[in-house]
Parts: sequence; structure tokens; C-alpha cells
Amino acid sequence: YQDALPIGHVGITAYDDSDVFDLDAPKLSQEAFLAAHPEFQASMTRPGAVELSGDVVIDGVIIIPETVPLILQPGTDITMRPFASILSYGGLIAQGTPQARITIHGDESGKAWGTLAVVRAAIPVEMAYIDVSGGGQAQINSTLFTGGVAVYNTDLTLSQCSIADMYSEDGINLKN
Repeated sequence: YQDALPIGHVGITAYDDSDVFDLDAPKLSQEAFLAAHPEFQASMTRPGAVELSGDVVIDGVIIIPETVPLILQPGTDITMRPFASILSYGGLIAQGTPQARITIHGDESGKAWGTLAVVRAAIPVEMAYIDVSGGGQAQINSTLFTGGVAVYNTDLTLSQCSIADMYSEDGINLKN
């Protein structure tokens, strides 16, 4: 870049690494996503989707591609480590039942985890019979999510859910 600057001028490039940037992740295929995240499985009931079931521990930030919906099976128990987040560009279908609620919570450290967020998904978000606690907030790919649960620019159906004991500005943050 030195040739592009006039004589006597200095160019400065600064990078803000205070939040997670992975601008390639939203464009990954289902296969590439699964190769990077073995805690997820390919959905047997919805081709192209990924799912979580049973007892799962999430550590770090996971970004789910825009063509890959996330399905949480009834009875799934997700432990989020401190600052862990899931950001889905592909949507979220989380349908627990009265007998098999889905739970998302922090670990035994008592520190807040980040966010469960959905942004600009092509399919509506469906959440039923879910208990979420201990979330905080996160900044991922330049978007600040001020709720432990965040749904931006996506339709949402929310039924029989509990979002409580959050360490964030909002328990749930909805935009557009």
C-alpha cells in the first residue's frame, strides 16, 4: 500500500479482535460445518439440517451456515461454557415437549455464557418448551447481541418457554 499513499502520509491498518469474526462460516456447506463441529449430527428427518440431541457441551463460538437449519431435539440438555455462543444464519427449530423440555444453561463455574442467536434466517424460528438460563451477550461478526437469546430479522414463534436468570441487558432481544 505504500505506493498508494502520497509522500508525507502514513497509512495505519487496525484490526479489532475483541469479537469473533468468521465471515466465511455463514457460507459453509453442511458437510464442512459438520467436519468442524463433531458435537452436531446431520438431521435424519430434515435433509440439509444439523441437530443436537442428548447432553451436549458447547465451548467457544459456533456459527451455523445460512443454508443449514439447526434442530434441537426434545430433551436436549445444552451446557454452555463461559462466553460460548451459537449463532445460526440457517434458522432454529427447537420443539421440546411438556415431558422432554429442552434446556440451555451455563456450566458449574457460574459465569455467563454468550448468546443463542438467529439472524436473517430463511425459515421462521420455532421455540417451544425450552428453559434458558445463565446467558449473557456477545459480539459476533460485528453484531452485538444484547440478549442471551436473540432473534434478528427473522419470524419467531415462541411458546411455553422460560428465559430467566440472564446476565445480559435483555433476557431475549428481538429485532425486526
